[in-house]
Amino acid sequence: MLKTDGAAFLPHDIIALFNLMREKDDLPELIDLGVRGFFYESDQADFILKGICALKNGELWVSRDVLMEYVARKPRQAPATKRQTAEQLTRREKEVLVLLVAGAGNDEIAARLFVSLHTVKTHICNILKKLGVQNRLQAALWAVKHLQ
Repeated sequence: MLKTDGAAFLPHDIIALFNLMREKDDLPELIDLGVRGFFYESDQADFILKGICALKNGELWVSRDVLMEYVARKPRQAPATKRQTAEQLTRREKEVLVLLVAGAGNDEIAARLFVSLHTVKTHICNILKKLGVQNRLQAALWAVKHLQ
């Protein structure tokens, strides 16, 4: 797996995400991966148009409300007591994580690794715990940053 970001793949393109849900908290990781625009389900057309113009001018675009929510929550988060490293994961957990990054669902992961669906779910649960993340997206973002 390549250890790079979206901007490296598409240096002249602008990466933006649309129809996001407000409760997602992956803003810093997504920015690190090269995403420059964030548009939510509740955004109005004029707001989206304004954001697209800002992106075209090289600006980062995220709604003020989302940014304020993120900043307000940030101080309350406990600092990580232990740095997550790839060495914490077993060989099989790394294989599952690579397939997860590729967009494979549990059924596909089970078929490709010749294991049961229950085993895949157990591996994913262990991966989330070891990495200190809450969902598959956060695990995938971690993998893109830390696995080679």
